[in-house]
Amino acid sequence: MATSASNLPAQTPRLSPRIGGLTTFYNQFIPLLTIGDGWSQKFVLQNVDGSAPALGFIKFYDQTGAPLAVNIKGLGLTTAVPISIVAGNSMVVETVLSSAPLQIGWASVALSSGGTGDLFGQTLYRKQYPGLPDFMCSLPFGAEGFEKTTTYFDNTNGNITGMGILAAQSCDSSPYACKSSVPLQVTVRDISGTIISQKTISQMPGSLRWMNLATDFPETAGRVGTFEVAVVNAYSVTLNSVSIQFAGNGAFTMVAPFES
Repeated sequence: MATSASNLPAQTPRLSPRIGGLTTFYNQFIPLLTIGDGWSQKFVLQNVDGSAPALGFIKFYDQTGAPLAVNIKGLGLTTAVPISIVAGNSMVVETVLSSAPLQIGWASVALSSGGTGDLFGQTLYRKQYPGLPDFMCSLPFGAEGFEKTTTYFDNTNGNITGMGILAAQSCDSSPYACKSSVPLQVTVRDISGTIISQKTISQMPGSLRWMNLATDFPETAGRVGTFEVAVVNAYSVTLNSVSIQFAGNGAFTMVAPFES
């Protein structure tokens, strides 16, 4: 005999976890800033809060953590861009395209106590090569509080992996926390999970370490695997990371890290 839907036993609804790659923390990080050499960059911020405004600043830093003056469309050279976004609105900040020598750094987004609306953010990278189409990719803003970051790399068939490790700390507001380097443990694994190498490096809080992975860690040359960085002493610093996979023709994409 056929059974109608109304005769089926009641079932408990299945609950699925809600996940996402964006954060609305009051303090967020952009682990890579690219200026010059045909690069430009956009910062897209959206206040998804139902009522509260988002007020604060985007601040720019060089690789050492010192304030960095960046040429911003409509503002000129500045080390900080004010954020003022009412609930439900968005804001776009864009750097001025430059052919000057490449300079890299990082940026932070900090909201003030007077306007802590739920702020989502992402950054878009654009690279212009003469005679070629523009290459672009994007990355969500990073959260604070990570003590380990792991990224997939592929240094085979002419691919080049650029890797950036940010010891996330705004030293202009907490200079006492940036007086000495902190140890970080690096573990390189092949794609099967076998450890290829393991060593401890030192990095100053507030600084960005940028690497051509195959050059700075030669054991990754010609390999596919994962590159893991972990804080040795708990709470000494928080980590953010960024990885760019470059193809032989100059095209590139962001590889999102696993962070915990």
